[in-house]
Amino acid sequence: MSEGNHENLLKKVELLENENSKLKTKLSAKEEEIEQLKKAKNYLDNVLDNMPGLVYWKDKNGVILGDNEAHAKALGFSKPEDVIGKTDYDFSWKNQADEIHKNDLIAIRDGKTIIVEEEGVLPNGNKIVGLTHKSPLKDEKGKIIGLIGISIDITARKEAEKKAAQLQLENEHQKTELEAQTKFKRLIDQAAHDTKSPLAILLIIAHQCNGLKKEDLFKTLENYTAFLPMNVYWIR
Repeated sequence: MSEGNHENLLKKVELLENENSKLKTKLSAKEEEIEQLKKAKNYLDNVLDNMPGLVYWKDKNGVILGDNEAHAKALGFSKPEDVIGKTDYDFSWKNQADEIHKNDLIAIRDGKTIIVEEEGVLPNGNKIVGLTHKSPLKDEKGKIIGLIGISIDITARKEAEKKAAQLQLENEHQKTELEAQTKFKRLIDQAAHDTKSPLAILLIIAHQCNGLKKEDLFKTLENYTAFLPMNVYWIR
C-alpha cells in the first residue's frame, strides 16, 4: 500500500471514529431523554393513582385513552391498561352510557369545564353517584381532541341527604299532627266545659275525621278519643 493510500485510510478511520463518537453522544442523550420521560410518566402515574377519585381521558368518540387505577378497579379491571380502547357502553353502567356521553359532548362542544352528577351501576350491582368534572382535552396546539374526567364518589353523601330529607318530612308530619291534636284537645275541653254534651264532642270528632282514608281513620280516632272525658268505643 502506498504512503498516500495509507494516509487516506487513516483519515477515513478518523472521520468514522468522530462520526461514531457523535452518534454515541446523541444516543446517550436520547437514552437520558427516554429515562426522564419514564420518570415523568411514573410520577404522573403516582399522582393519578393517589387522587381521591376516578380519573380518565377520552377522545371525541368516547373511546378511553387512559385512566387511573381507581377508575380501572371500579370497572372490574386489574390495571388501567385494560380499559384503554373501551367506551362506557362496554362497562357495567352501559345503561347510563347515553347520559354520560351526552355530558361528554357538552364539555367538548362548549370548550369549558362542566360539573354534573352522574349515576351508574358497578360490576357488583351496587349503584354509584359521582360528582364529575369534565374538561376539554387539548393537544399541543390547543385543539380540542377529547375530554378529561374526574369523578368523586358521593353515593354516601346522597344517601345521607335522602335520609335527612325523609326525617325532616317525618318531623314536619309529626309536628303538624301534634298541632292538630293540641287544637282538637282545646275544642274538646271547650265543648266539655260549655255543653257537657257527649254528642257535641262526637260531632267535633266526626268533623275532624271527615275525608280520611280507612287505614288512617282508626288511628285518628284513637288519638282523638284519648282526650275524651268519657268512655268511647267503635266497631271496625
